[in-house]
Amino acid sequence: MTAPEIRTRQQLIADLARAVAPGSDEQLFVVYRLGGLNDLATTASQDSFMRVALTRAHDLIGDDGRLYSPRRDEFCALFACPLGRALDHLDHLTPALSKLARPFGITVDSGIALLPDGLQEPFAALQRADQRLSTSGDADPDPFGYGRTDAAPPQQKTPTRQASQPGSDFDHPKLLRLLLYRSR
Repeated sequence: MTAPEIRTRQQLIADLARAVAPGSDEQLFVVYRLGGLNDLATTASQDSFMRVALTRAHDLIGDDGRLYSPRRDEFCALFACPLGRALDHLDHLTPALSKLARPFGITVDSGIALLPDGLQEPFAALQRADQRLSTSGDADPDPFGYGRTDAAPPQQKTPTRQASQPGSDFDHPKLLRLLLYRSR
């Protein structure tokens, strides 16, 4: 395991400002909130759990994303890779975090935002992802699989829309899930 580089809230805001700037490449932004983390017995145990969670996240996403710790009970990932690969990471990371958190009574909530998507300032990206936070314990907070970690993602039909370029992210089957999720 490699010790991950965890960026600060200030670095997150700077990177989000670049991500929403006109002409920026499309990026996936994810907020993970760890409900119940602050209920662990000691600050040291909270810090230890967060280190383990961030190391696990780093091991899964590698150089395809940057990790940030803007608040004590949450962290964020900003993916700098093709959308299809970012969605694959998301499909692996969310259940891995929930599996890690469950024995400690911690819930993992996740919210996503596709950037720049018309956003013009970094706090709007944070707000959009925060509005989409969904808890794995909710009845059906997210019918498309993001935020739910207790079940496998539903099978999706491959979109019939032709991609503008062969091999682009627009022919990735998971894009349909993201587009449907974004329209909620």
